[in-house]
Amino acid sequence: MKHRFFFTFVVCLGAAFGQEDDSKGTGSTAAAAPGSFQTQTAKDRWNKYAKDAFLSPAPFFASVMPALGQQNRNEPVEYGQGWDAFGNRVGRRAAQYQLQTAIYHAGAAAMGTSTGYQRCACSGGAKRLGYALSRSFVTKNSSGATVPNAAFLGGIVGGAVIASEAWYPARYRWSGEGMQTATVQVGVGTAFNIIQEFGPDLKKLFRRK
Repeated sequence: MKHRFFFTFVVCLGAAFGQEDDSKGTGSTAAAAPGSFQTQTAKDRWNKYAKDAFLSPAPFFASVMPALGQQNRNEPVEYGQGWDAFGNRVGRRAAQYQLQTAIYHAGAAAMGTSTGYQRCACSGGAKRLGYALSRSFVTKNSSGATVPNAAFLGGIVGGAVIASEAWYPARYRWSGEGMQTATVQVGVGTAFNIIQEFGPDLKKLFRRK
């Protein structure tokens, strides 16, 4: 379990490093300064969904890399080994990721909450770290108010549980596998928030050297 947790965390964190900083925004949010609230238009939402689902390294890291780990551990053992088994693992991981992404973005659109990370307007490392840690659990709505990040959490948990209950061997049902996977992914999402919060500062620091 510890090895699986570590492997999942590392590969998903790699996806996070591979993505662009969401604080740059798209469409109407492109000129947003750090900490300034910008509402998302319908075009912004579609662009963000397309980026998360297809146009970033995330789908690869969320499907192929975990499948490689499962193949190495022969997990689930029912799938066996070989290219067919590896394709089965990749397909199920990819389907889970796409389901989670669709639930997240559809839920956010319905509730009018943001799907992009906007950096904190505050100063001080501790305050900014606290802000980044909180963004997996709270977000902004269309009025700029802070609200529970129900769409993100619902997408992560819902997609993981549906996948483990419907697409994996029968012994995985009611095993808590979906919740374990969701817990890891929420942690990875939180790490990604920290990268987006402090990443631009680190880039500037390295460019000066």
